[in-house]
Amino acid sequence: GLLYLDVTYGDIVKKGQKLGEIRDLKGEMLEKLTAPLDGIVHAVFPKHVKQPGELILTLRKFLS
Repeated sequence: GLLYLDVTYGDIVKKGQKLGEIRDLKGEMLEKLTAPLDGIVHAVFPKHVKQPGELILTLRKFLS
């Protein structure tokens, strides 16, 4: 699918926040990407076309 990100490197995100989505060639959403935890976007792998299981980004959890 085609990757459309709503966040970039250094963004602070909250658990459940939309990070982006994967769409098909017609523009229909295949999958909504959400943050599994509160943290900061640590790395982004911005290749526009993604295969299932491919790394999209990494988050770093804030320490208490």
